[in-house]
Amino acid sequence: MENKKCIILVFLMLFGILSFLAAQAGLPATEPNTGNVSAQQPETISQSENLSYYIMETETGVRFVQRIEWNPVDYVYRYGIIVEQKESANKYTEVVSDFSDENFIEISIPAGTYRYKVRAYNLLNRLEGESSWQEFEVFLAIQPEVNNFSPARFYLDEEGATVITVTGRDFVDRADVFLITRSTQGKTQAGTRLSPAQKKFDPSGESVDLIFDDIDLRIGTYDVVVQNPGGLKSSSGPFYISFQKPVDLNISIGWTPMAFFNYMPSSDKNFYVVNDALDVPYLLSASMRISFVPIKKSYGYFGLEIAPFVSYFTNKKSEGYTVEGYFMGGHANLLYQKHFIKRKLIANVRMGGGLSMFYNLEVDYGNGLISDPFDTWFYSTNVGLSMQYFVTKKVFIELGADYQHNFPESMSNGVIRPGIFVGYQL
Repeated sequence: MENKKCIILVFLMLFGILSFLAAQAGLPATEPNTGNVSAQQPETISQSENLSYYIMETETGVRFVQRIEWNPVDYVYRYGIIVEQKESANKYTEVVSDFSDENFIEISIPAGTYRYKVRAYNLLNRLEGESSWQEFEVFLAIQPEVNNFSPARFYLDEEGATVITVTGRDFVDRADVFLITRSTQGKTQAGTRLSPAQKKFDPSGESVDLIFDDIDLRIGTYDVVVQNPGGLKSSSGPFYISFQKPVDLNISIGWTPMAFFNYMPSSDKNFYVVNDALDVPYLLSASMRISFVPIKKSYGYFGLEIAPFVSYFTNKKSEGYTVEGYFMGGHANLLYQKHFIKRKLIANVRMGGGLSMFYNLEVDYGNGLISDPFDTWFYSTNVGLSMQYFVTKKVFIELGADYQHNFPESMSNGVIRPGIFVGYQL
């Protein structure tokens, strides 16, 4: 008898605890559908993480599956979901009445205006309450069709606007239009995606202009894709982005007057100071540049440059003697080019090193006393900046300046070499 009383007591206690927990289970907060849910046969199977639907394949074809989701609540046994379709201003027809153990339900309904509400059932499977109605809309997904596009390619080194005109039918003004890279087999792959800076849809839905920024373009082979809201899409290709000239070869000659100055150790020998600047620059100077540019990217071109130079000088020192001879040499530079105006205005940054020398150097002490000519060579480095302007498609002028640092045995010295060049691009 005592055992029976204990069993009844335990049962009543458990019942009380479950009732208390069930009372704590409040009404779930629902989240209305965000975005346009689509209901129409798709072109391809795809899954979307950002939209409230996905597309699945069945034995009878493919269909859209919409997902309604709400915030979960603790101590809820299950949820009841009711979906009604709007027939008129105040008339709704129930289309879904179901239960779910999770905080979502997946349904498949046609295009239209709907509302839904969620009911919460406690741990004793008793109705605790229900949410207010939440309205949402399912839009009809329209299958676009891409028939053609123009031009067939972009040349990144050619003047002109980077605009593609895509023609077809059933282009919705909210459609996502983009380029996507192709695989080597000619099939679209999940690779580089290029989105236009602007899209201009024709009201007829039969064309769209895609306007791209040059800096966003990448060399490659692409498909043009139009994807309407709902995931239905159409594509066409190939579309090419490339350079009209894969390699540039530039040859130029110029006048490059030079000004020398020497570096001497400071009194404490911790650093160097300019000690002896020449009174006049070397005006009888010339340089040549041959540049080879094989690497072209949207953010700049990269190449190599060979730059020989020669200068004749005569310099009368305050001490009464005159130094006369030739200063010559050459550098191999790394070259970076940035197009500010395509095929018109180009900035050049160069840096490199090489050999320089004084050739046939003579010292005239006066009164017919002249030293024997002698030569000396040494290592030198070079940095420079210049701007090219193309007068025609092939001919350009170039203005800039270089700084050359020399490392002879006696003392360190530098050269400032401004220049003006005339060149030709092969």
